[in-house]
Amino acid sequence: TARIRGRSIAVFRFWPVQFFSDTKKGLKPGKGRLFINENVEYTFVLKKKTFDKKEKKYKKSNLAASMDQYIQSIVINPEEMITESELTAKDDEILLSVRCDYLIITHQDLVPRFQVLASHRQAMGLTAQVISIEDIYDQYTEGGSNQDKIKQCIKEYAVQKGTLWVLLGGDNTIVPDYDCFASVNSGKYTTTTIPTDLFYAGLDDMDWNDDNDGRACECNEDGDTIDLYPDVFIGRAPVRSDSEASAFVAKVMTYETGDYDPFFHEAALFMGVEVWHTYEGISDAQWRCEALWEAVHKDMEPVLSAQKYRFYDTGTDFDGDSNYIVSASHLVDQISSGYGIMLAETHGSCSSLSLEGSNYFVTGNVADCTNQTRQGIIYTTA
Repeated sequence: TARIRGRSIAVFRFWPVQFFSDTKKGLKPGKGRLFINENVEYTFVLKKKTFDKKEKKYKKSNLAASMDQYIQSIVINPEEMITESELTAKDDEILLSVRCDYLIITHQDLVPRFQVLASHRQAMGLTAQVISIEDIYDQYTEGGSNQDKIKQCIKEYAVQKGTLWVLLGGDNTIVPDYDCFASVNSGKYTTTTIPTDLFYAGLDDMDWNDDNDGRACECNEDGDTIDLYPDVFIGRAPVRSDSEASAFVAKVMTYETGDYDPFFHEAALFMGVEVWHTYEGISDAQWRCEALWEAVHKDMEPVLSAQKYRFYDTGTDFDGDSNYIVSASHLVDQISSGYGIMLAETHGSCSSLSLEGSNYFVTGNVADCTNQTRQGIIYTTA
């Protein structure tokens, strides 16, 4: 089960396909029959939860509907969900003088820059507060790491002040990320430095290294418990200097208050080249991106009109189709069009994206782009 701001959610993993080896017919190992169950019926027996009196209950958030909508979007029985307003008693409502809808955590030297963003949020009708990382380290003493202290602060704000959004104001040198363990190729390669900020969002499990072996987020049976269900919406401004912080805040405010640009605000470029395989003329990059679009667009459609443009090695929406290859010059042209969101499914490195025909898009190509103020958000698997 999982918990999201006081609501319990049952999580099930079901595989409809079954494999039976047929040893009676003398088939070789791995040979047999494959079945798919087309109809499955579940029966659940629920019992009333007894709440621990020591359990900290969330104060009533002024913007509870936002989290309610998120929970309803991920469960199969949203009509039966208990809303935050129903869960929280009237005497748990937060006074306006105490409430903090939007929390910004940053270095003390960057507080003045992010205070501008906090004031902008207040002008939008939210309550906002900026707290320095130094004050957090001084005030929160439980746990051994700085990440533990940051998470304690966020939980206190969420529980006592109704905080729903948290912005980490700085890169990992300002506000540390949480590093996780990973193993690939049957343990041939391991690392303990996979970074994530999700640690700060799931507040019902404060420790992701239960066995204290220095390898957090182990997902085997004897490993660690991991809470990946958010109690707050977490974001990060990956800045380090005063000028970078000022630029970030200015871009956010311009994006939210500037003239509406239909193409920039609604257009998304999905780009990719074969990562490992191509099936029936369609690369794995294309079908992965298309599957992601279908999943995300379904949730966005009620509130956002969006248009996807395909730019894959096995199919595009641009003149020339397969002859319009995913090259550095073509990618420069597309970025220059000014998409609000771009996704790149490909191999690469910290300074390059792998394209068709052993070509690469490198940091030097960025200077050739002419999108000017249309600076979208780029996601990449590289």
